[in-house]
Amino acid sequence: MMNRTIQALAVSQIKSTSMRLVTAILGTSLAVLCLLQPGHSSAEGEDAPKGRIPPVLVTRLKELLQKKAPDGKILVDDGETFDFADRCRDYRIQPAHGPGSYEGPSWAMLGPTKEGFRLKLTWLPSSLEDRIMNGPSGTMYMGRILPVDYWYKYTNCYKLADNQGFVWMDYELGSLPDQGLLTDAGLELKSVGEHVVSDRTDHWEDYVGRLHAQLTEVLDKRQPLAKWRRDGKVLVCEYETQEYDIHAIDEKGNVAAEAHHEVGPLSDGFIIRLSHYENVVGLQAVPIYGRSDHTYWRHYFTIAKDFSFRMDLLYGVTVDKILLEEVTAAAEKYSVPLSRF
Repeated sequence: MMNRTIQALAVSQIKSTSMRLVTAILGTSLAVLCLLQPGHSSAEGEDAPKGRIPPVLVTRLKELLQKKAPDGKILVDDGETFDFADRCRDYRIQPAHGPGSYEGPSWAMLGPTKEGFRLKLTWLPSSLEDRIMNGPSGTMYMGRILPVDYWYKYTNCYKLADNQGFVWMDYELGSLPDQGLLTDAGLELKSVGEHVVSDRTDHWEDYVGRLHAQLTEVLDKRQPLAKWRRDGKVLVCEYETQEYDIHAIDEKGNVAAEAHHEVGPLSDGFIIRLSHYENVVGLQAVPIYGRSDHTYWRHYFTIAKDFSFRMDLLYGVTVDKILLEEVTAAAEKYSVPLSRF
């Protein structure tokens, strides 16, 4: 039963790596599940049931979910897996091999709507501790809320006392979630085990200061007249810019009758924006890097491989390209982008 359950979960997780090339994120769960081999034993110990999520935890979660989501539904509750869904539906998933490149048949995957969520717990044996901590992705994506397919996902793992194994939690939530439920569910899990990774839901602020210092060192050398400013969570550096009157053009080539104002770089100018990556959940594949030609400037952007930040470079045709290359190289010291300038 255990191996069949894990194999089914692994297949499900493998399929969910489409739409945005987010194999790394889903690989956090997948790395643990796919490493299970037939013959792995259940948790050791004579007093407690072997290979089970603590019943007291399941009871408390059912009480919590009844209050928070009375119309939700328990999909699985067999001791090894507890799966609860509220306001979820099937989505069609198409394998993606790059921006705009799709191959193979699509499949249906159950996920939360804008206001919904799905909470799933899976029991894992203690023998997998080394693989959980040192697998392909390690603990990089645990304790974070990150974009996956059409929704957001939080993953963490909790070590049970007395060598009774681990409880793996996947919490998938829509774009208007009740994060209070995530907090409450996490407290219930902490009451029976120790979380492997502390929550890192605001990791952007952890190193934005270091990013600023590193990039300032480059700009002081290459272009000391560039000016830095903070706009909320966005870190902006500007040099030789002006306000333009721009007539927007839609995808059909229609030109807007009225112009809008937009600040952009002059021919030798640039704007660098480093922002916390907060994806808008949408029903389409989201590109992770790209270059485009604007009416008055060029635009390059990339999203860090661990989805910790997005970098936008707006630059004129005669800009110092070496400066921009050194800026992107400095940013890579903290999180390697999925593409390079």
